[in-house]
Amino acid sequence: SVADVSYSPITNEFLVVYGTNKGLVLGQRVNHLGQLLTKDGSAAPANSAAAPFTISDQFKNGPDCLQAKVQFNSDFGTPQEGWCEAEVIWKGIHHPDRMDNDVWGQRIGFFREGDKFVAKYVSLTGDTSLTDRSNHSISNQKDFVGVAEIAYNEKDNEFLVIWGDPRNKGWAKQDLYGQRLWVHGTRNEMTFLADDRVNTVTDSENIPYFVSGDRYEGSLVGIAHGDSRNDFMVVYTYEDPLLGRESDIMGFRVHGNWPTGVTDRKMQPDQVVLHAGYPNPFNASTRIRFSTERDGDLALRVFDINGRAVATLLQEHKSAGEHQVDWHADGRPSGVYVIQLQAGDAVRNQKILLIK
Repeated sequence: SVADVSYSPITNEFLVVYGTNKGLVLGQRVNHLGQLLTKDGSAAPANSAAAPFTISDQFKNGPDCLQAKVQFNSDFGTPQEGWCEAEVIWKGIHHPDRMDNDVWGQRIGFFREGDKFVAKYVSLTGDTSLTDRSNHSISNQKDFVGVAEIAYNEKDNEFLVIWGDPRNKGWAKQDLYGQRLWVHGTRNEMTFLADDRVNTVTDSENIPYFVSGDRYEGSLVGIAHGDSRNDFMVVYTYEDPLLGRESDIMGFRVHGNWPTGVTDRKMQPDQVVLHAGYPNPFNASTRIRFSTERDGDLALRVFDINGRAVATLLQEHKSAGEHQVDWHADGRPSGVYVIQLQAGDAVRNQKILLIK
């Protein structure tokens, strides 16, 4: 089947996901040494071909589940005491009395327990006492959806999922619909947001991103998030029957900035922003910018990829506003480092790469 993979610098591992012809969605953990890990973070037996764990066993419908996608959210916590999350998505038939399929998802949280990270199923409300049957619906429509794609906006703790969707048009004429999945940094809950990023929607409402009457857009190709302008780039194949079904590659941007004037504090991340170092990658030094909405005690630290603290750049009371600190990495080896900003209960992380 078609597999997908994503990496977490917090756990220093890859998660591979795929579907099977029996309708299962499976996951396989692989550490930075190429060793297979079990769901609880232990090393799999050396002679085992694989040590997958079940992400969903609900979709006994054959090839509709053959393709699964995964994206890591590594913005929470630190390698020492934090956690991170992967969102796995796929299309599948969950209803035994229907022949059409929907877009489904499962949150997989990675929690430190001793010297290991244990993978747990997480509900939309943050419950971790779940089984692999506790998936959540992302789109619920009576038709055959196209393959879904996913990307993550680390600045806003938000996943974007987009897929070909034939709702109200018939299976051969797909528009592009999507869903913004916002993760509350303090409550570990996931909320479905409208495109205004203020109001919420249900799994049957979703967001129309490209609708063109009776034309046929084809399948989605991919999504990527860009840091500099904080937006997503979406590209897809486009076919128009009036042009002899020739395919073009089209694209559009989905903005990630929160709208000005939003006052509902429950629907926004905490106003603590940590930017990636500039330059990044860097050779000898990098400048780190951050901003806070309120005065308070701040701590800015640097961790290596194994979770060891290597530098404390700032630990003092700061006024609200924008600040910047330079890190001179003299004597440090090349590699990935994690910059962590702690402001009260809010913790923000950014990855930087030192190249010598």
